[in-house]
Amino acid sequence: MVLCELLHIDKSMLPIFILLLAFAMRSEGGSPCPPREDLYPCSCVNIPISKKTQHTLVICHKLQDSQELANLARPLRTMQVDQFHVYDSFWNEAGGKGGFFPSDWMTTFRVKEWEIVDTKLASDFACRWKPPCKNTITTRVALKNSTGDRFDPSCLTKENPKQYFPWIGCLGRLQNLQVSGTPLDKLGNDVFPVEMKAFVSLNLTRNHITSVDPKALAKLTSLASLDLSHNALQYIDFLGQSKRLQYVDLSWNYIKTIGGPIFKSLPVLKIFKIESNEIVDLKEDDWKGVASTLWEVDLSENPLHCDCSIQFINSTFHVSAIVIGSCSSPEEYEGSMLRRASRFLVERCDESGNIGTRAKKLPTTPMAKG
Repeated sequence: MVLCELLHIDKSMLPIFILLLAFAMRSEGGSPCPPREDLYPCSCVNIPISKKTQHTLVICHKLQDSQELANLARPLRTMQVDQFHVYDSFWNEAGGKGGFFPSDWMTTFRVKEWEIVDTKLASDFACRWKPPCKNTITTRVALKNSTGDRFDPSCLTKENPKQYFPWIGCLGRLQNLQVSGTPLDKLGNDVFPVEMKAFVSLNLTRNHITSVDPKALAKLTSLASLDLSHNALQYIDFLGQSKRLQYVDLSWNYIKTIGGPIFKSLPVLKIFKIESNEIVDLKEDDWKGVASTLWEVDLSENPLHCDCSIQFINSTFHVSAIVIGSCSSPEEYEGSMLRRASRFLVERCDESGNIGTRAKKLPTTPMAKG
């Protein structure tokens, strides 16, 4: 509790603060913290990394409105901040629309990683910047349960009042973006309008996404990890644009079929999670061209029907690959793991694709001696 008093943070935040300290040790290079009164009501911590380097962490808890964040612009102008965390803030913002980032926040705040949690944000919270919007410092942005009635990543440009440009496209070195627990309902091809070579991880879990434009991820040429779990997706034809994907999580959606040979466009895929969807039939054509690097496929909690069409499973996936999932029907195979059911069906299915019964060996009689 002494630590809470020294840093002027709420005691209820201590467990989170300790986790942040552990997480902070992974990077370095921040500036010395200014006097406490310069950052009030926020707190700043310097974590020594070595004799010459330190990690700088700024934590803002229960900011009343956007002005309190804007007041930090002057002391932070000359600082390099490794992580900037805003928690449970902007609930008293005038007009009730939610808070927003200060004007020219991209250039005024030299922050490597932003994390906004349980905070009321306006739909255009990040749009108060002057062109050209160029930021070469920020590498990670995380928004968790932190928007109002609508989330819109696009901003109107002053040059053309009818033209929109997403603030995400201004972050030239962005590597990791997480937007979760928001009203986001679709991902269009205008969210990432410019090529972002440094971008490797996109986490859009627990939103309301029903559709992703087939070209929405085309500009993310280095994307390696994609999490779209806990949404309302039905189709996944957009995956063919991301040839460097290694991890894909589509769990807890409304997907009924893979819908085509997308795996030919995923040559380095390692983990593919599509559990808790509505997949009944596994079609061999959908899995053609699956990468030899694939070592885990999770199909659990799907109402899978195991008939002769699943014979391909053991011959398609590498022998060391983990295939998770079990049959829901027919009754004879209910509860059987997919690899086991596939092996049995190879033995029992005839050339017409019908399940037969195993031929019983006829008893043999010894030949009579002449």
